[in-house]
Amino acid sequence: MGLPKSIPYHSKIPSSSRCKTATARDFSILEQKYKRGVIKNFFTQELTFAENKPKWERHKLGELIFLQSGQDFAPSDYNDHGEGIPYMTGASCIVEGKTVVSRWTSTPRCLAYCGDTLLVCKGSGSGAVVMLSQEKVHIARQFMALRPREVMTKGFCFFLTLYLSEKMKQSATGLIEGIDRKTVLNQDVLLPSILEQEKIVSFLSAIEKTLLAQERTLKNLVSTKKGLMQQLFI
Repeated sequence: MGLPKSIPYHSKIPSSSRCKTATARDFSILEQKYKRGVIKNFFTQELTFAENKPKWERHKLGELIFLQSGQDFAPSDYNDHGEGIPYMTGASCIVEGKTVVSRWTSTPRCLAYCGDTLLVCKGSGSGAVVMLSQEKVHIARQFMALRPREVMTKGFCFFLTLYLSEKMKQSATGLIEGIDRKTVLNQDVLLPSILEQEKIVSFLSAIEKTLLAQERTLKNLVSTKKGLMQQLFI
């Protein structure tokens, strides 16, 4: 796959080798800032794979997705020993960009499926976005699940939601931080062809893998440094 027009991206990816004095948290902040910048450039058509700039179709996000809201369970309706299907409760279920499971339920009602985009819509983690990796789960009210219609790929839906998440979060109202259904469904979006979507997703996924690898390298360096310091003072 060729590079999009106007970005030598490898030279711009933050490098752990240039961040030896930074903490893992510092690098994570830098990584997210870089990734969001590249994503924004695609969704504002500053970057494109096309020779000429094709006209993307204007839509409301609600025209392009099925939106599933979640519902909480009483403690008697879920368990921690693997009985039933996974019960995703909120931002704590997202670890290093992946969905993890610690609770299950035998009475699921609000279902999300593998490849759906999960948006944390309530609480301190509001605005967090992840692609569901489990086959089928029940989502709590802290989540909304976005499932694309046939005109949009699952990967493009994920990166589009990631791009929109800060804007949706900023429009939240009320004492408890949160994003409502109306805000999600009424987002104005531009949609390219399926072919362009696939190229964008492939490119952004490659960047994400590179950044995760860099972050792991930095964490290993920090861990090694701590171990050496401890040995020095024994």
